[in-house]
Amino acid sequence: IYVPSTMNESSKVMARVVPFLHGRGIDLGAGGDPIYPVKANAENNYCITVDRIGEANATIVGDVSKLDMFSDESMDWAYSSHCLEDFTYWKTVVNEWWRVVKVGGRLILYLPLVKPVAKELGLDNWEDFYPAMTSEDEDRNSDHRTDFVPAEVRDYILSLSPAEVEVDEIRNTKDDQEYSFLL
Repeated sequence: IYVPSTMNESSKVMARVVPFLHGRGIDLGAGGDPIYPVKANAENNYCITVDRIGEANATIVGDVSKLDMFSDESMDWAYSSHCLEDFTYWKTVVNEWWRVVKVGGRLILYLPLVKPVAKELGLDNWEDFYPAMTSEDEDRNSDHRTDFVPAEVRDYILSLSPAEVEVDEIRNTKDDQEYSFLL
């Protein structure tokens, strides 16, 4: 079992996600916390990290919303943690990410869940979740352009082509301050 060495977002969910990472994959917006730990590397398994200029550990420096360097259906999996919410045109970005995943492959999204949505979902600790992008809360992330409702993201992905959802979880643990959802 992987034990997170940091409190970065991917580290919080790594133990849950690594079992799904087989073959060639891409970590979109990896930042300084790539999903693919060195010990997960094995023959025929590898991960390419893509992030913008200035981010540590990026294999490729570039725009994660435009993956022209990758062929259609060239990856077994694509993973992104806390990146998609930085786009106003998130459906276009998801389409691009989906394009590079092989038929039978996996698109894994780990996204922040905001307080109003957590409250609407009936979570008792809704105040522990992320501030909405329109919030006056000083802790809100000013880079966020979209607040997600998990069912809307799931339903959109299912509309792209025949697919099934293997994981649909609200990640809600106080021990590691995990207030996100995983699809």
